[in-house]
Amino acid sequence: ICIPAVLHPLRKSGIHSTERSDTEIITLFQNTNEIWKQAGITFEATVEEAQTSDNSAPLTIGAYPFINPLITVSESETLHVYFVRDLAGANGWTVGSTHVAVADVTTVDDFRTIAHEIGHILGLGHASEDGTLMQSGYNGQTLSGGEIEQARRRGLEFTGC
Repeated sequence: ICIPAVLHPLRKSGIHSTERSDTEIITLFQNTNEIWKQAGITFEATVEEAQTSDNSAPLTIGAYPFINPLITVSESETLHVYFVRDLAGANGWTVGSTHVAVADVTTVDDFRTIAHEIGHILGLGHASEDGTLMQSGYNGQTLSGGEIEQARRRGLEFTGC
């Protein structure tokens, strides 16, 4: 299963601008792809800069005010990953059914944070098992058989590469 993904480094957005280079973002996403190979899912990524009009307001989890103006693409067949400086102390957020945001500094491996948030897009909830990708706040990278089945079912809803 191949899912198209657009990687959006937030630039020209004041305190929200990512400090990651495009090269760093692509490398992180390649590592994310390695995790999802265990489910037979790959992501074909392109990079498109994004920016928010509110450059100084702190980001909040509640209403996601910063990301709403960024979500201008309506197609549900593409995954969108936003790279921002800070997410109010969170590693990553899932917004809607196709959008993910990841902070520059995370408490776990960055690529794992991306993979974890994508797991939510693919219909997976948090898990309590040690060492799993969907265990919140840890560096686990494995998926259970049931998680693989669920992720593949949802992955088939994307158009493909």
